Amino acid sequence: MIKKIIIGIVLVIIVLMVVLSFSIDGIVKGAIEKTGAKVLGTKVTVQNVELSLFSGSGSIKGLVVANPTGFKEPYLFKLGKVDIAVSIPSLLSHTIVVKNISITQPNIMFETNANTSNIQTVLRHIEQSTGSKTGHQTVTKQPETHPTSQSASPSKNIIIKHFALTKPVVKGNLGGLATVDMQIPDVVLNDVGKQQGIPVQKATQQIIAALTNALSHAKTQVKATQQGKKLEQFLQGAGELLHHK
Repeated sequence: MIKKIIIGIVLVIIVLMVVLSFSIDGIVKGAIEKTGAKVLGTKVTVQNVELSLFSGSGSIKGLVVANPTGFKEPYLFKLGKVDIAVSIPSLLSHTIVVKNISITQPNIMFETNANTSNIQTVLRHIEQSTGSKTGHQTVTKQPETHPTSQSASPSKNIIIKHFALTKPVVKGNLGGLATVDMQIPDVVLNDVGKQQGIPVQKATQQIIAALTNALSHAKTQVKATQQGKKLEQFLQGAGELLHHK
C-alpha cells in the first residue's frame, strides 16, 4: 500500500515537472516581451522560447525589437536565434544568474533622422528610466509609491556571466539619403553585474553601449539613394552658382 502511494506521488511529481517545463516557455516569452518593451521603450516580440527546466539551457527564436517612434524602418534588432543558459535555482532568488547569452548573425538596422539615431533613442529611454547619465543630463522620474504588494517586491537583479554577439549583419539608413552596409567587430562582455547583480535596465544599457562602441569602429560602404543623389547634385549646383557670383 505504502509502495503504491510512493509510486503515485512520484508519478504526480513527474507529470507536474513535464507540465511546468511546457508552461515555463510561455511564461519566459511573455516576460521577455513585457520587460523588453518597458526597458527599451519600444515593442518587443518573440516567436517562441525553449527552455529546459532541468538544465537551464535553451533558445529564444524570432526575437524582434521594433524601431522607436519617429523612425521609418520596421525594426532595430532582428535576432533569428539566441542561445541561453540560466541558473534555474537563481530564478527563485533576488538575483538571476545568466550563464551565457550567444547571438549569432543578428540583423541590426541603424537609422538616423534629422536629430538623432534609433540606438541613441533607445539608450536615452534606458538612461531616463534608470537615472544614469552618459554625457548628457537626464531627468529621473520618481515612481509613485503605493502601499501594495509591488512595493514589498522589488524588481530582480541580473548577472550575465558571458555575452557574445558575433558576425552581426548591420545596415544603415542615413535619414533616407543613403543606405549603409556596415562591418562591425564582435561584441563580447563578461561578468555583467559581477557578484551583486544589477537591474535589467542597467545590464541592457551596458550591452547597447558596447554595441554603440562597435558601431563607432565600423567599416562602412555608403550607397546614396535617389533622394540623396538629387540633394548632392543640388548642393553641387548651388556651390557652382555661389562660386560664379
